Amino acid sequence: MTPDTNLSDFGFDPRLCAAMAREGVAHPNEVQVKSWPHLLSGRDVILTAQTGSGKTITYLAALLQRLMAPTAANPIPAPQALILSPTRELAMQIAGILRNLARPFGISSVVIMGGEDRARQIKKLESGARIMVATPGRLIDLRRDGAVTLSHIATLIIDEVDRLLDEGFAAEVLEIAAGCADDAQLILCSATFPAALKDLTQQIRPKGFIRVDVKPEAAMPRQMHHQLAFITGQVKGDLLLASLQARRGRAIIFVNMKAEIDAVTRFLRKAGVMADILHGDMRQAARTKALRHFSEGRDHILVTTDVAARGLDINDVGLVVNYDFPPSVETYIHRAGRTARAGSRGLAISFCGPEKRHLVREVEKATKIRLKVIA
Repeated sequence: MTPDTNLSDFGFDPRLCAAMAREGVAHPNEVQVKSWPHLLSGRDVILTAQTGSGKTITYLAALLQRLMAPTAANPIPAPQALILSPTRELAMQIAGILRNLARPFGISSVVIMGGEDRARQIKKLESGARIMVATPGRLIDLRRDGAVTLSHIATLIIDEVDRLLDEGFAAEVLEIAAGCADDAQLILCSATFPAALKDLTQQIRPKGFIRVDVKPEAAMPRQMHHQLAFITGQVKGDLLLASLQARRGRAIIFVNMKAEIDAVTRFLRKAGVMADILHGDMRQAARTKALRHFSEGRDHILVTTDVAARGLDINDVGLVVNYDFPPSVETYIHRAGRTARAGSRGLAISFCGPEKRHLVREVEKATKIRLKVIA
C-alpha cells in the first residue's frame, strides 16, 4: 500500500467509492489492499484481522461490485449472496452498512433472524431481495420449511466465523455451505484462526482458501489503559461505582453469566445509577431498543454478556469493566476492544478472583501488556 493508493485503483464503480467515503473509508487500509484483489476476482478467501479493522466494508464493497457485473444478473427472484452472522446485533449492523452502500444501485437486501416476524421476512425474500443477511438458527428453520432456497447463492460470506464455532454452530455452518451453489465464492472473516476453524475450512473447501492475515500493529491500542483488581464480594460493587463515577463517556460492564445481569443492575439502581441491559434471551425489540438508547447517550451505561463483545461499532465508550474476568484471551481482547476506538482514549478494568490468576497471566503474555494492579 502506498500513500496515494485510491479506492478507484481497484476498479470500483465511482458511486460505490462515494458511498464508501460517506461511511468513512476515503482511502483503502491494509486489510482492503490485501483482500480486494482476491475478493473481486471471485477467489475463496479467509480474512483474519482484528476487531475494528474494516472487514465489513471490505467484503461488502467487493460483493456489491461483483453483483453489478452483467454476468451477475439472475432471472430467478432468489438471493444471490448470503452473509452469515453469529448475532442479531451484528446482522443488523451489517445490514445497515449494506443498505447505505447499495442505495445508489437499487440492490435490495433482507435480514433473516430470530425475534422478528417470519412472514414479513419471507415476503421480503419473495419480493426479489438479492442479498440475505442472516443468523444461522432462523435461516436453517426457513430452509427446512422450504421458505428459503440456497442453491442460487453465488457468494457466501461468514462473518466472525470463529465466534460461530465457539458457540457450537459448526454443523449449521457446514449445512448452509453445502446448500449453496457448488461454485459459490466463500469468504470467511475472523479475528482469530483457531484449530476448529482450520478443520472447518478443510471440510468446506478441501482445495483450500487464499489466506489474508493482517497482523495488528499492537495487540491493543496504545491509548488504552488496563487495570486489574483482585477482589470479590461486596468490594466489587464499591469499586464498580467508583469507576463509573470517574469515567468519561459511555461505559460497558461485562458479566460472564446472564443471571448476574439482574444482580448488577439492581445494585446499581439502589445506588442511584441507571443502566441498560443486553443479553441473548431478550426479545429482539428490547435488544434493539437497549442498543439504540446506549448508542445515543454520551454517558449511558450498558450491562451485558459477550453478546456485545464483538461486532458492535459504538464509539465514545470510555470505560469497559470486566465484572467477571474474561474466560479466554480472545474474550478479553474483544471486550477491551469496545473502548479506545477511532483514536480515542479508553480504560479497561478487570475484577478477578484468586482462582483466575492463571487467566491474567495468559492475557498478559498474549497481549504483551501488563495489567496495572489497583487492588
